[in-house]
Amino acid sequence: MIKIQKIVGVAVVLVIVGVLAMNAHIPQNDSSYSVSDIPASLEVTSLVASQIEVGDVQDITWNSFNYTSQVVGINVIREVGTNPHRYELVRSLKGTISNDGKAVWVPTYKDIGDNVIIEVACKNTLEACTSDRTSSRSMVINSDRYTSLAQAFESFEMLRNN
Repeated sequence: MIKIQKIVGVAVVLVIVGVLAMNAHIPQNDSSYSVSDIPASLEVTSLVASQIEVGDVQDITWNSFNYTSQVVGINVIREVGTNPHRYELVRSLKGTISNDGKAVWVPTYKDIGDNVIIEVACKNTLEACTSDRTSSRSMVINSDRYTSLAQAFESFEMLRNN
């Protein structure tokens, strides 16, 4: 009796799965999808030099796809491992950075070191969004050329990005 109940139970499950599979519609090349069905994302388009001096102004550019927030975050991160890839936050650029596809990064003494990457990040949004990073790693160096201006870098950066 128990064997028959198990067989009947399995048969019922298989019938339900079969009906669901027959009624499932997985569209391919369906033109009914709109641009709004594509997830929001940011794509960094600027290349940052491989070696940057503290105080040298760097232009950061990006494209925005279906991202409706008016602002983005820009982070200076450092790659600290490659298997798996791991990053640490060095700092976030200050100010309100408009989602207009351009911003300025002025490396400070906090940024000195190698494997420095710029990340354009989704900010102030409830929508799912994919951030992006520069593909190249940079080395930020200090030649003491801008020693007397060291405190002004972040303020200059904030003024240019607002």
